[in-house]
Amino acid sequence: MKLLKNAFPLILLGTIPMMFISCGDDGGPGKDGSVNVSKTIIVDELGERPFIITAEGIIADITIISGGGGGAGGVDYNGGGTHSTGGGGGGGASQVLELKGVTLETGESYTAYVGDGGKGGIAGKPGEDGEESYIELNGVKVHFAAAGSGGKSNSIESKEGGEGGNGDPAGTKGGDGEDIGTNRMAAAGAGGTGGDNGSGYGQGGDGGLGTGIQSNNPVIASPGTKGTKGYIKIVWTGRE
Repeated sequence: MKLLKNAFPLILLGTIPMMFISCGDDGGPGKDGSVNVSKTIIVDELGERPFIITAEGIIADITIISGGGGGAGGVDYNGGGTHSTGGGGGGGASQVLELKGVTLETGESYTAYVGDGGKGGIAGKPGEDGEESYIELNGVKVHFAAAGSGGKSNSIESKEGGEGGNGDPAGTKGGDGEDIGTNRMAAAGAGGTGGDNGSGYGQGGDGGLGTGIQSNNPVIASPGTKGTKGYIKIVWTGRE
């Protein structure tokens, strides 16, 4: 970890892989010798990252993105069906929470937590929900973004694909399987696309393919993919 010039009034607790960006002074010294400063904290590693800001009069713009939901596995097959099956629903994307003009407390213990994306489901199973990302003050959650929900599969042998997970926006529904034709071939239903919130973080995972049929033999459904992790950015100004 490297602290850039003028980053000293931020006290770090433990080993914290954050990115700190100092934009320098934006005002002359006050009567007490203090100056206006603007700095940025970026947290894009999973888990808890505690921090304390010792500047005075702290005002911040905060972006919080939670983990995206995992995609569901394709609809399962028990070997006795007469058609291919639908794909799993895509996971939902998480919320992108943008807060402006937030007052932060001087010298208090904050924790930024970046949540992971939900795991993709195996064949016939839903994807997991993503984890919330949040900011705590002295152990109390004060700001958080909604996580994306996992996609859904469907009942065994179903031609209908699973539903997409809730999010901003939700993943789309998995595709339908096709009836077996005279050549005993049928395509698996396509998995739903994971939700996209446009940020590059907190994306939903894609749903897996359903069970296909080739020469009257089933090609087993595939799992869904994992949602992507969240992100936190804090741009603050104050006097030090």
